[in-house]
Amino acid sequence: MERAVDVLRDASVWLRSLPKGDINEKQEEGFPFKKDAPTTKPDAIWSKTKEPQIVVETDSFDKKKLKDKHDEFNFDKAREKLREKLESVLAFPSELKEKFQTKFLHDTAVKVDISEREETRSGKETDFDREYDIIELRENIFVIGGATEGNESEPSSAVGVFNCAERTWREIAPLPVKTTACYATEVTAIPALVVAGGFGGWKALNTVQMYDWVTKEWCILKPMRKRRWGCYATGTEHGILVAGGCDQGTVLSSVELYNVKKREWFTLPEMLEPRCNFGGGIIDRKLLVVGGGSGFYFNSAKNSAEIFDGEKGKWTKLPPMKRKRYGCAAVAWKRKLFVVGGCDKSGSDVLEVEAFDLEGHVWLNFPPLPVGYSLCRAKIVQNMLVAFGADGGENTAYAFDFELNRWEKHIELPQGRNAYAIGVIGI
Repeated sequence: MERAVDVLRDASVWLRSLPKGDINEKQEEGFPFKKDAPTTKPDAIWSKTKEPQIVVETDSFDKKKLKDKHDEFNFDKAREKLREKLESVLAFPSELKEKFQTKFLHDTAVKVDISEREETRSGKETDFDREYDIIELRENIFVIGGATEGNESEPSSAVGVFNCAERTWREIAPLPVKTTACYATEVTAIPALVVAGGFGGWKALNTVQMYDWVTKEWCILKPMRKRRWGCYATGTEHGILVAGGCDQGTVLSSVELYNVKKREWFTLPEMLEPRCNFGGGIIDRKLLVVGGGSGFYFNSAKNSAEIFDGEKGKWTKLPPMKRKRYGCAAVAWKRKLFVVGGCDKSGSDVLEVEAFDLEGHVWLNFPPLPVGYSLCRAKIVQNMLVAFGADGGENTAYAFDFELNRWEKHIELPQGRNAYAIGVIGI
């Protein structure tokens, strides 16, 4: 969002929507707003439409006449009221939330310079285009697409969602384009998932599909420049990054980035090695990729790793993993990249779990998986590392508890599909 509404005007909107008794209480302590604030309905209504916007129904954003005793304002009590208000909202524009937290919800009370209230706003249009931030965390696991077991040439459009709080499964709207061997990632700016590439009837796809949790709708974004199955994708501060994978007959080293503002794909520097069915993660704004294969099958499994520094615009080799892994998965957590699953060149499942410590520049050992996943998916769910077997042979997902340092059964997945994608939305 290029222009955020003035912080104190926003505070006015939310505080004026509190019950009348609370507002009067604040006035007795020197609160600088009118006593006759409307209490029948809030000044701002959040419209959860396809293009969310703030609908202002009063003159709450007009400049208010200041009183001389503004220094008597009680910041501690104001922060608590604002915190209660924020906690009751599920979706909120990111920059507004950051301003509220900085000015009002910080542990140390900060007295705001009154001159900021009179600051002239830019005439440029505010862009509220799909900019949400998650306030309440109730994580949901998505199982997306995949191939029908016993008929791997027939991709699926089914999408199942597991509610981690209620421990229940349900089906949601299907994918617009059936796909398998695809990859799903979260978009950090909004509660949405993106599904990139994959197979459609054994034809590599350059399709990119996005599900908006607020509108409950799928849409198709501009296609990638390359067709890819077995690729890796991740959400970044700029958009959606997709790397590697296989075209119809080639393992790719190319990388491209979709800029969500410009709605356009841009080519980034290529990886040092071509990879498909590999893992990756972002640490300190740097992309790490590991394992995978240089061919279509497990006999091309590799243990190499590399890192991309966006500021320098180049890839650099990292120390290799201890095991070769084709079909592995990786997640970034606490400045470490955890790598699970996959199989070696002989096709044997790799049970060992290892993590690359970016600070120490070394690979560390962790307790092994209870079962083997030759094609693995992994996500951080409820502060645990959850591994999913997407090879069709194991329907139990296992979670690694970092505090207890052990694996345990987490959920049972719907049966009958393999090579699906996994996504997680916290809402």
